[in-house]
Amino acid sequence: MNAPLPINLMLVEDERVIAFDLKNQLQSFGYKVGAVLASGEQAVRKVGEVAPDLVLMDIHLEGPIDGIDAALQIQSQHRVPVVFLTAYAEDDTLRRALDCRPFGYLVKPCEARELHATIQMALARREVEVLVERSEQLFKQALDAASLGVIEWQGDSMQLHGDGHLRSLFGDRPVPLDESWNLFLSRVDARDRERVSAALNAAIQSGDPVRIEFSTIGNGGARCLEAHARAVWKRTRALTATRRASSASSASCRT
Repeated sequence: MNAPLPINLMLVEDERVIAFDLKNQLQSFGYKVGAVLASGEQAVRKVGEVAPDLVLMDIHLEGPIDGIDAALQIQSQHRVPVVFLTAYAEDDTLRRALDCRPFGYLVKPCEARELHATIQMALARREVEVLVERSEQLFKQALDAASLGVIEWQGDSMQLHGDGHLRSLFGDRPVPLDESWNLFLSRVDARDRERVSAALNAAIQSGDPVRIEFSTIGNGGARCLEAHARAVWKRTRALTATRRASSASSASCRT
């Protein structure tokens, strides 16, 4: 069995003595330091080549790009987690740092084991995020494969949020869907509205899944919709998975 590869870190620190000391500390814990860089520009340019698991970034760097701007670019382009190591903790710096959702913020000088623990926590958080992103990707692929859409009805705001194959159902409605319950209901055939509301309210009260067939109206004409709904948590009224709509007379959709 092959031994696991060491965690690859990229260190961005413009003070040579501090950078040298940090590199030695990190290597003593078994980390690989793939690059030690002195500017935000170098970090943005080299991150793709180094392919680090995590970046340790000083905030106040010489040059036009400071550590926060460099972190924003790195995360947007490469999705690499960043931990800030800085001698500054003033409110303005903290507020700017929060904009890029760092995986840690340590004020120098930091104790070696605190640094090690912060790196481990950041890597664990990133691992969870990767699993969630993968799950969301698989869910979207499943929706695409089955030509399904999902609509979430949030009871606290009476708003609906939807994504997936909804454009064919509602004609010119933008996707992702974000609209009020009343607006959504206005695009349900008038003869089906009371039944749709009653079915969803029943699902809320009982917690049991319901299946509803109804028609929508829009610029593409009548559409048949088969929906499966269930209350999924306290603040959410219902989660509706819609099957692909078909062009048909509204009467054929009613039970």
